Amino acid sequence: MSDGLPLLPGVKHQAYNMKGEPDAKENLELHLNNWWRPQLTVIGMQGLPTDLAMAGNAIVKQIKLRLSMRLAPTQKGADVEAQLRKVLIEDQKEDTFGAKIEMEVVDIGDGFCAPELDEKLKKIVFESSQDVFKRDPIFIGCGGSIPFMEVMQREFEGAAFVVTGVGFSDSNAHSANENLRLDFCSKLTSAVALMLSKF
Repeated sequence: MSDGLPLLPGVKHQAYNMKGEPDAKENLELHLNNWWRPQLTVIGMQGLPTDLAMAGNAIVKQIKLRLSMRLAPTQKGADVEAQLRKVLIEDQKEDTFGAKIEMEVVDIGDGFCAPELDEKLKKIVFESSQDVFKRDPIFIGCGGSIPFMEVMQREFEGAAFVVTGVGFSDSNAHSANENLRLDFCSKLTSAVALMLSKF
C-alpha cells in the first residue's frame, strides 16, 4: 500500500485493489481525472436545513448550489458556459420535470495546457534540482484551478513558465490545518535562485 495519504483501517485507496496491490487501470483513470478531464465540485448549498434536527422529508421550494468546475486543459470557458446554458436551460428534457433552472456565472477562465519545456530550460531545471535536492524534479500534471496561467501564456507569448510548489500529502492543502515544511521551502527557494542564475 502507498505510504502517501493516511487512510482509516479498511478504506481502499482507488489506485489499489482490496489486497493492497497496485491497480494500473484504476491508477490511469485517476491520473486522467486529475490531469485532463473536467471536474465539477459542489462547494456550497442553500435551501436544505443545516441543522439535522430541522431536517424532514418535505419538498423544498428552491435549492441554490454554488459549483466550481475545473475545465480540461484545452477547453475554452465561453464554450463550456454556452454548452451548460444549452443543456440546463434551453434544451431541458423531461427528467427536469419542468423545474425552473437559472444559472449565473461568477467567474470564468480558459483551460491551460503547458507546452513542453525547451531543452535549455529543462537542463537548468534538472541541474538545479540535483544541486539542491540531489534528485531529479517530479512533474505533476495538475495545477488545480489556476486559470491565470492561460492568461500569462496569452499575454507573454513564447515565454516559458516553471510552476512549482511545496505541497505534500500531509500538507492538507486548503483545509483548516494547512501547513508547509519550512526546510523544503528554503531548499525550493535555493533551487529557484539557481535556475535564475543559470539562465
